Amino acid sequence: MSYAEDCSIYTPDHPSSKYANVYNAVFDVHFFAHFAGWFGKMLIMRDWWVAWICSAGFEFLELTFRYWLPNFYECWWDSLLLDLFGCNLLGIVIGAWFLKRFGVSRISWVKEPTKPHKTTQT
Repeated sequence: MSYAEDCSIYTPDHPSSKYANVYNAVFDVHFFAHFAGWFGKMLIMRDWWVAWICSAGFEFLELTFRYWLPNFYECWWDSLLLDLFGCNLLGIVIGAWFLKRFGVSRISWVKEPTKPHKTTQT
C-alpha cells in the first residue's frame, strides 16, 4: 500500500467516505503498531522526555530515509498528526499512566546537578 499517493484530507468524490484517506490511515495495521510500540517503549524507557525525544527522532528518521525506503513515504498529516501527535503521544501517555498506576519507579536518564551543601562556620 502506498501512503503518499493522495494526500488530500477531504475527499468528497470518494464513494465510501468524505475522509477516506484519513479513515484508511487510521484503520491500518501501522496505526496500531505505532501506538503499541510506543506504549512498550515507554514501559522500557520509563522517562517521558526521553520517550518523546526518541519519538520525534524516529519520525525525523522516517523523513530522512524515505528516499531509500519508499514505504516511508507518508502524507504530511499522517506523519505529523497521526504518528507523532497521535499514536506515539497516546502510547507514551498511556504507558506513563500505566507505570504510575502500578507504582513502577521512574528512571532518570540525565544526572541532575547536585546542590552544594551548606556548611556552618564556627
